[in-house]
Amino acid sequence: PASSSSEERGPQRKAYRITDAGQERFLSLMLNPGEYTRDYPDVFAIKLSKFSLLSPAQQLVILQQYREYLSILSDYYATGRDRLKANPAISEQELPYLLQISEYHIARYTAELMWVDKKIADLPEEKE
Repeated sequence: PASSSSEERGPQRKAYRITDAGQERFLSLMLNPGEYTRDYPDVFAIKLSKFSLLSPAQQLVILQQYREYLSILSDYYATGRDRLKANPAISEQELPYLLQISEYHIARYTAELMWVDKKIADLPEEKE
């Protein structure tokens, strides 16, 4: 039967801590933006999950990097939308259906940008 005592059975657990070199590598991986590839949102999500280990200033760096990524993509689709509108080879009938692709992506990135901006605004100020 299970015992209600607070005694632990088995060998005593060993406490581990990150080394200075490990801490340095962790911060390097977290604060380096890396390349803006199609995997960047997943990399950002992983970084976001480790925010409890970072200062507000470090969190800000990561949020600003992701904001830049989203802005680049939003601008890319806005430019594409403008090029579609200016293309005389695209019929008036087809144009609205092509434009909705750009509008979809722009709306998506705008929503994400708003979320990131709120996270940035909600960061606690660091005491000096």
